[in-house]
Amino acid sequence: MFAFFKSRKKNFPPFETLAKSQIKEKYFVRTMQWGWLNETMIHVLDHKNQSPRMITMDPWPQQVYLDADGSKTIEEYVYWMAK
Repeated sequence: MFAFFKSRKKNFPPFETLAKSQIKEKYFVRTMQWGWLNETMIHVLDHKNQSPRMITMDPWPQQVYLDADGSKTIEEYVYWMAK
């Protein structure tokens, strides 16, 4: 009866490009200042150019940016998101 609640092993695609990648074992972090623009959107401050600018992102790139906390490798993050 409770077999329904057991977690099943996930079948992931092969991620061939990731398997061949030279950077899959590297950790990724945020390198620019950022803050909340409103309740759902962040802004990133880019001071590297000659004139500073504020960048906003669509929801998906924003989620990846916020998840870049330096605690997971790129490979770990891809499999974590696939779950």
